[in-house]
Amino acid sequence: LQDEGPLWDKLNEICENNKYFVLEDDSTAEQTKPLSISLQDELQRKEDEIKELNSKLAEARNARDKAQTLMLEMEGECVFLRNESEEVLAAKKRNTEDIIDAQNDIQKLSQKKLELEHDLRTSQFRETEAITFLRLFRGFYRKLLQNNSAHGTGNPGEIMLKMAGVPNLDDLIDIDVLLCESGLIEDYEVNSNMNS
Repeated sequence: LQDEGPLWDKLNEICENNKYFVLEDDSTAEQTKPLSISLQDELQRKEDEIKELNSKLAEARNARDKAQTLMLEMEGECVFLRNESEEVLAAKKRNTEDIIDAQNDIQKLSQKKLELEHDLRTSQFRETEAITFLRLFRGFYRKLLQNNSAHGTGNPGEIMLKMAGVPNLDDLIDIDVLLCESGLIEDYEVNSNMNS
């Protein structure tokens, strides 16, 4: 064998880098033996490194696959949460609109209630005034009948004709019964001499 050429130069370089015997010539068997053992050891180490790197590569690929799986799961959860968030926001918007509608209804009902309370107070005032008027009128009518019976004829129509501007009150003789039936006077006030 010749120790010249690119192959031998490369082997000598490898041996020199790894501090093995450099072959100057192939005449002695002692020099070739350590070199072949060194190359076998080097080859074995490189194979072990390759196995270790392949193992690490497989672990890295497994880790990458797991990470991708987790990422896909997280993306799925994000989509689910986004959809759920949109549904919650839509429900919140509907609830807000319902609350606004309810507040408007409450405001309208409050306004209607105020109007009805005003109408009630007006009606109560009118009722009180009407009762007061009817009681006064009843007293006046009673006095008129008493005065009529005290002075003679007993015919209210004749007395009314003598008074200027007084309407015909012939049909009002039973005014107490009418007021009692209407609930404006009590039963015990019928035909009594109360003036108020």
